[in-house]
Amino acid sequence: MTMESFDVVVRRRESQSYRVTIAETLDHGWARGVPALLASTGNVLLCLDAELPLALKQDIISEIADACPGTLSSMELSAGEQLKGMGGLKPVLRKMADVRLRRDGLVVAAGGGSLGDLAGFAAAIWHRGTPWVVLPTTLLAQVDSAIGGKVGVNMGGLKNMVGAFHQPVGVFCAIPWLSSLTSTHFQSGLGELVKYGLGMDEYTWDLLWNSSKLIRARDSAVLKRLVRRAISLKAEYVAFDERDKGRRRHLNLGHTFAHALEGAGYQLEHGQAVALGLVAATRLSVALGMADQSLEHQLLDLLSRLGLPRSIAAAPMDKAFAAMEADKKHQEEHKVVILPVRIGQSIVYEDPPLPDLEQALESLFLH
Repeated sequence: MTMESFDVVVRRRESQSYRVTIAETLDHGWARGVPALLASTGNVLLCLDAELPLALKQDIISEIADACPGTLSSMELSAGEQLKGMGGLKPVLRKMADVRLRRDGLVVAAGGGSLGDLAGFAAAIWHRGTPWVVLPTTLLAQVDSAIGGKVGVNMGGLKNMVGAFHQPVGVFCAIPWLSSLTSTHFQSGLGELVKYGLGMDEYTWDLLWNSSKLIRARDSAVLKRLVRRAISLKAEYVAFDERDKGRRRHLNLGHTFAHALEGAGYQLEHGQAVALGLVAATRLSVALGMADQSLEHQLLDLLSRLGLPRSIAAAPMDKAFAAMEADKKHQEEHKVVILPVRIGQSIVYEDPPLPDLEQALESLFLH
């Protein structure tokens, strides 16, 4: 088994730094490579994505039962954004009560980003904060949502409006788990990786551009490099700005538009919506004189190489405009959008003109 581990340090609370492990291959006993599982002293609740292949679910249950000294209980949850609401939260809290999950117990989330957000939020509010471990089984979760401690649920059609910052005590990313993903779910993770390359890291951009064929073939060595780089980048941003008040906001590149599309009910995976959001953000940046037109061309070319969407079928746009206006980033004194200015660099832009915002969003729709 080939594993690499490193620590994510949250500067404000360094005592709560945690270990992230990336495994390119898996052998029996892999869960013993997660220190937080071995160190748990109470009972354990495993929240499993119901859509995982049966063999993978059985392996995860068996491995955690072998690694954790406490009593293991498990529950399966349907994946996807429809899970991330108060209706999805109640069964988890009820299960915690049924198994009498103790304050020194442990929640383990094995699945994609939505399941991790939900289980992590349940852990955050149970006993006012119960330790939790993330086993991200999707590319999107491995490169983004599993790191940084943002947990929560949707409400009223708005993304992540009820939530908390609750850092995990451990993260274990297995590259072999990505082989079972559908092409759509795999693409979703690529959308987040393009975000890193476009707005924060030229190295990631170059790796995506030069290795696009290997990436689409799910080459494990290239995927491990991408996952490792993305986790390192996000960990750096979290260490400087855990609460999303400054530097960490750059990680929201493309998300103002992505959340508008998701909030309007368009059938898109999150990473696909992010890819479209990057297109809109780049066009807005060009319109405002922050970026050259060539940046848009480069982005569109990369999205094509990776099989990601660049436009969406014509549909009524009123709901998308309303969702963008209601997005939580607009609940502050100033409307804020993150704009790419060149490959690997982005800026925080306050109060963009509403007509320009709407035009950038509208440009995504085929007429």
